[in-house]
Amino acid sequence: MGIITEIIWQKFCRDQIYDSHIPSVRISFGQDGVRLIKPTSIQFPAKYSYGTAERRMLPKILTWTSTVHKIQDCTVDNATIYLCSRWFTVGQDYITLSRGRSLNRL
Repeated sequence: MGIITEIIWQKFCRDQIYDSHIPSVRISFGQDGVRLIKPTSIQFPAKYSYGTAERRMLPKILTWTSTVHKIQDCTVDNATIYLCSRWFTVGQDYITLSRGRSLNRL
């Protein structure tokens, strides 16, 4: 997983009207370094044979963070867990670690 460190917009452009208006993103992958992710596009046949459709996007998968309280009733496939020394109550670390399906994906 990486952390977005910078969104690179063209000067004076905040709208995504043309291909060149989609911003590039700089992502830090920790020890693996920083990488620049550029926009890409894919074309595919449109529905009912109306020509082709084009999707312009940044090739990345978004992730979200959650608190221990919000995740108590959930089971997750993958998780990165920050275990700090200041928990609100005893046992929160166990609750957090027990939400994953397997230890291999924590």
